[in-house]
Amino acid sequence: LQEGIQKGIREGKREGLQKAIESVLEVKFGAVESDILSALPKIKSVEKLESLLHQAKLTKSQEDFKELLSK
Repeated sequence: LQEGIQKGIREGKREGLQKAIESVLEVKFGAVESDILSALPKIKSVEKLESLLHQAKLTKSQEDFKELLSK
């Protein structure tokens, strides 16, 4: 039961980070490119998503952000 709860918490955090990244990019650049939107749900690591959220705040273009997604 505890393992299921922990998995649910991780999944919720992952989804929240994905939405936060989308929001940051939308505020900065307007519409978010579809390839970014399709790549975010494939990232399973909360740590990677946390890093990408920070980078989304600093990135100068969606092209630069897409390069970070591929690393």
